Amino acid sequence: MAKGASKRMKPGVAVQRGRALRVFLTATPRHFTPRCGAGNIAGALQNNSPTTQGHPMLWIKTFHIVLIASWFASLFYLPRIFVNLAMETEPAAVKRLLIMARKLFRFMSFVAVPALACGLWLWLVVGIGSGQGWIHAKVGVVVLLIVYHAYCGVLLRTFERGENRRSHKWYRMFNELPVLGMLAAVALVVIKPF
Repeated sequence: MAKGASKRMKPGVAVQRGRALRVFLTATPRHFTPRCGAGNIAGALQNNSPTTQGHPMLWIKTFHIVLIASWFASLFYLPRIFVNLAMETEPAAVKRLLIMARKLFRFMSFVAVPALACGLWLWLVVGIGSGQGWIHAKVGVVVLLIVYHAYCGVLLRTFERGENRRSHKWYRMFNELPVLGMLAAVALVVIKPF
């Protein structure tokens, strides 16, 4: 081969490789289709079936679950800090709680974005739940949780300005809302009632 000349692929090989990669990244393994039985899933995992080992969809599901768990932990804990802020009168303690709340809200926002992106990828690219009613209900629950998340930011800014007028009891009730959201989302995904 002459100096400076590059190896050329046969016509159509690049297209075939690109198509194969797209199919690999978007295909759902046979054992993991949304309507498969629990026996197929358990068997596939126990046998380390070649159709499931290291499949990108499984990695995206893993990241989605871990990121959602982190997001919910923050959604549960930030309002607890608000309860303490509403009760606290000592300026040094208020300052410390505000620092904690700011850092937690930043972390919460940081994990929410990739968690939602993974969920959207599983729905829109892989097709989990496509054409089924439960996925639309779950998306509605997720939208409500995003609104709750944004409202936590509004409440945090209210505390930072020293303008809070709500009692610690109100924040205790407010703290229970993400529990209902989590229960609804998990029930929709596991039970698939419609």
